[in-house]
Amino acid sequence: MTERKFEAKLNNLDVLRKADPKSPVALIYHIQVKDSKAYKTWCINSSEQLESTSGRRVFNFTVDPVAREGLLIDHVVIDEFPSSKIALEFFSVTKTHLISSCSQITVLAIYPEAKLKLFIVRMLANILYFLRGIDDTGVPSDNWKASNIAVWPDEKQMMVAREQNLNSPLLVYNLNKNREIALYQDQYAEIAPCSGEVAYERYSKIAGPLLLRRGAYPAYGGKPIGILYGDDNMLNDNWSKFVLVHYPQRRNLLAMIESDEYKESQYHRDAGLERVAIFMGSRKNF
Repeated sequence: MTERKFEAKLNNLDVLRKADPKSPVALIYHIQVKDSKAYKTWCINSSEQLESTSGRRVFNFTVDPVAREGLLIDHVVIDEFPSSKIALEFFSVTKTHLISSCSQITVLAIYPEAKLKLFIVRMLANILYFLRGIDDTGVPSDNWKASNIAVWPDEKQMMVAREQNLNSPLLVYNLNKNREIALYQDQYAEIAPCSGEVAYERYSKIAGPLLLRRGAYPAYGGKPIGILYGDDNMLNDNWSKFVLVHYPQRRNLLAMIESDEYKESQYHRDAGLERVAIFMGSRKNF
């Protein structure tokens, strides 16, 4: 059988050329590896090259082996740069080696969240965990299922997540698309009209403290700019927000979503979001 040669359907370098030249930019690589040795070499060499650009590799993590809307990836890499110009130059120099090691790659550009904001939230998580911490124990049940898998992990993703080591740290990738007008249904249909963004903020106000009390926190995030390069897949959409959440243990997420307190927040998320690209994974050492 002839090995598939990766050919990008999207090669939109203008995404960075038109970006705010004064703002930092991050590139999020969604990767399916073809040649693990070549990929590891790219990881090491590109990380060293980043230092010469004043950039940094923020995250490199493996993804649970399950597809989302037909998109199967096994690695996510996040690199941050002082400007869009530097990001474009770096990508242009390093992409050939990366592409040769991949059977699929999609690169999303974002304006990253301010480092100070992320630092404050992380410190708040530490304080809340110390004062009112929740320690999840035992084996979480497998009762939780989403009624709207467009904005939640689907049944297959949850099954695979439960099969992993529940004691290991977890990273949850969320790429959210807000509704223009929130869609409250059933017993919540009488809630006054609002934007999808406002509805999602209501969800965050309930879910956020439950997350922080477990020592979990948003580890990275930002505003999507657009797809820079890659396949034309589910990631090619008008996304509203990217959030990467760190949990000390996988069981924290599984226990939290089963809790009665968390269930009170779910209808706000259902109402506020139109679509989510969501993946779960673990940190890698290179």
